[in-house]
Amino acid sequence: MVKQTEEYDPSLIGLILTAVLASLLGLLLAGINTAFLPIKTVKELPSLEDREKKMVYYVAGDEKGGATWKVKSRAYLQQSAGTLILTEGELNTWARNTFKPDPSNKDDGGLLGFKMKIAAPNFRISDGELQISAKMDISVMGKSGSIICQSTGSIYNMGGSYTYHADSGFLGSCPIPTLAGLPNRIVLLLGRSFLESEASDELRGPWNQLNDVLVEGNRIKLVR
Repeated sequence: MVKQTEEYDPSLIGLILTAVLASLLGLLLAGINTAFLPIKTVKELPSLEDREKKMVYYVAGDEKGGATWKVKSRAYLQQSAGTLILTEGELNTWARNTFKPDPSNKDDGGLLGFKMKIAAPNFRISDGELQISAKMDISVMGKSGSIICQSTGSIYNMGGSYTYHADSGFLGSCPIPTLAGLPNRIVLLLGRSFLESEASDELRGPWNQLNDVLVEGNRIKLVR
């Protein structure tokens, strides 16, 4: 007696899941390729009519004029009463001298072979907005290179605590969708090594005692 075999009929759910996963993988690959496209670093943004189509521009914060960063750092930690005014140069000089790459950190890669080394953050203050950016050396899915992660936002009072919130951002040339606060989530993820550092722990106490934080023009004002 010949035994009949049943033909395998994939379920509708299986087909849908396969299609969704294929679409997500396609989006991921497209995002990675876009991220590695070159961006243009300029000293100031060109006018709208002079900008190249689809080009992402990057303006770094001023690295000069930060000679007073130690004095202001001490004043901040001592929680002196009054208003402490910080400039780009002071913030960037402080960041360069505070956040050093950990030579003992060995990343063997995780999901999709992802590896990342991130430089000290760069701060730019313009027109009442705060830009935080960092250069990253990354390797993922066989691609490797250096990109700049940049975010633009401000400092908001959220439940009595002043917090930087990124409203928009780019990973290299790839714009970060604003859906579900994704720019801010990515900034928090990439900045985890800084947020969990000893330097951040030292800053957290005095920060929680501030009465106000203002981003005005090209300055940040810490009011105590």
